[in-house]
Amino acid sequence: MRTNFSYGCMLLCASMLLINWGEQSSIQGSGKNKVNFYGTLLTRENKKIELDNISIAHLYEKILAYEVPSEKKIYEKKESKYDNDGLSRHLVKYEVEQDPRRGIVTKLDLAKIAEIKVPQPDVRWVWARRKGYHSVPFIEIEVTYNDSQKTKHNYLIEDCRKIIGDEKNEAGPLEKDIPLNAIQQLTISGYRYRDIEKSKK
Repeated sequence: MRTNFSYGCMLLCASMLLINWGEQSSIQGSGKNKVNFYGTLLTRENKKIELDNISIAHLYEKILAYEVPSEKKIYEKKESKYDNDGLSRHLVKYEVEQDPRRGIVTKLDLAKIAEIKVPQPDVRWVWARRKGYHSVPFIEIEVTYNDSQKTKHNYLIEDCRKIIGDEKNEAGPLEKDIPLNAIQQLTISGYRYRDIEKSKK
């Protein structure tokens, strides 16, 4: 059961990355995006990490997010252990009747976002296609936009997506792949464009 869940998530991530890389040609030859987003990440263990080159699954724009289904279509199931990130936790699953990806899709842009939180890190929203098929897990995120009203909106995003960035360190940047369920809050402080011509020289 657990193996099927992990295998299904890996297949989903691989297909989503291929789709998004086809849509977005923002990755440079060095593997870094054209735009360097920087900020602070707060982990579930209350550790602060200063990050450069922030992205979600290597994307800084056109990040697909989905509407949270209404409560009437949710069925709660509990599992005693969940070790996808190496930790043993109590996981709550909400089964939804329809694929969230077939509803309203929002394309997130980090340039318009001030903050991302994960309000329920141990909750997975799961769409089970049919009996015998792999389930598709999602995790809920709370996005605060950087408008004057600091507008907030909650979305679902694929559970297998990760926050990717470089931790600032005197010895040199440390590459980080951080699962969404491992964070409390990601704050985007700003961004700057890279000098592509200077990098080539």
